[in-house]
Amino acid sequence: SWIKQQAPGDIRVAQLCVDMGRYLFNDFEYQWLADAFKDNVPLELDFRLEADNARRCSEMFQDDEQVHVPWVNEKYSSEEVIVMEYVEGPNIADVSGIEKLGVDLEEVASLLSECFAQMTFVHGFVHSDPHAGNIFVNKCANGKPQLILLDHGIYQELSEDTRYNWARLWKGLILQRRELIFDAAEKLGAPHPEVFVGMVTSRPYEEVLEKSTFDKSRFQGSGDHDDQEKIRAHIVKYHKEITTCLEQADRQLILLFKTQDFIRALDRRLGSPANNIYTTAQYCMQSIRHHENEKSGFTLARYKDEVKVSLKMMTLKVVMFVY
Repeated sequence: SWIKQQAPGDIRVAQLCVDMGRYLFNDFEYQWLADAFKDNVPLELDFRLEADNARRCSEMFQDDEQVHVPWVNEKYSSEEVIVMEYVEGPNIADVSGIEKLGVDLEEVASLLSECFAQMTFVHGFVHSDPHAGNIFVNKCANGKPQLILLDHGIYQELSEDTRYNWARLWKGLILQRRELIFDAAEKLGAPHPEVFVGMVTSRPYEEVLEKSTFDKSRFQGSGDHDDQEKIRAHIVKYHKEITTCLEQADRQLILLFKTQDFIRALDRRLGSPANNIYTTAQYCMQSIRHHENEKSGFTLARYKDEVKVSLKMMTLKVVMFVY
């Protein structure tokens, strides 16, 4: 209860810091940060909301034994306390612990990617705090890995339009269509499309649209020291444009960026064994198909695009197998 009493003061301090920064510096655009703090701190202080999120997430994956959400004990849970099923397992960053379970790291990484792609593109209800301590790994009876999702305090619900344009953006990135990328970015409220692409992919825009490289390297990079330094220099160079994008873009994307960064970090911790762009392509096209079927039904143009995406992903699979 002390934390709940303290929270309004913390929110006011965050807003005051942003106001002072804006007063002192003309290009200080961090209102998005104060707004995110104001919107999300109260969500973490009411365990009834966390229980509701846990139940909803469990229902989303009720037919998938590879994703488990510990059940909530309603009798002993309240606004101030939540009691859930006790589960064990190594956290998803504990590589040696996962290997001791006897499950394949590539299957774990693929399952992680697929789980969050479903949340984003299919359900539009995304767990927004997926750090290593909130995801455990277990083993199903059939030997396949199982993800155990914990801490359901913060979720981002995506509107139908946001989900659709996020999927269109990824379609444009995969097919390297500048006009589609720019149109989707505009509809998502991003004022600097090239910089926005860098924020979405953690790669420079020019690299993502480079025709001579295969898809995984376009979106992943080497991860070595030189690659990290290049990304840091890119962030410093476009710092003002990045903060403007965060200030003006659809606020539903703020937590989505955070979730993406967590998933990328966990994938790297597992050794980046999976082709996450393949999973993204699969689910973004599924989301577009669902949305456009409801609006206008089948179109030949969309069918051709689906074939092109499928061919790109098949080619990538062959290349990864050979090399």
